[in-house]
Amino acid sequence: MQALLAGGGQPAGVDAYRGLLAGITDPAQRALVEQQLAQGLANAPQGAAASTPPVPDPLDQLKRLGELRAAGALTEAEFAAEKARVLATM
Repeated sequence: MQALLAGGGQPAGVDAYRGLLAGITDPAQRALVEQQLAQGLANAPQGAAASTPPVPDPLDQLKRLGELRAAGALTEAEFAAEKARVLATM
């Protein structure tokens, strides 16, 4: 999993979670988010790499952040910071 986040050749969408993972300081919460990300990548369709990764939909990002907060993977402060970052891209 770390190789996917740290190195090149990541599947599209991994960059969208780098900021989220960087903001999580609790090891248990970080492990949960990494596990959920790995499950999402494992279930993603495999195909040719696009020349330009698709831009994540802000509404989908906000929904995912809400799910992570509800699951206890994000604190209110982490959620608020990531929500502000996503809203700034709109």
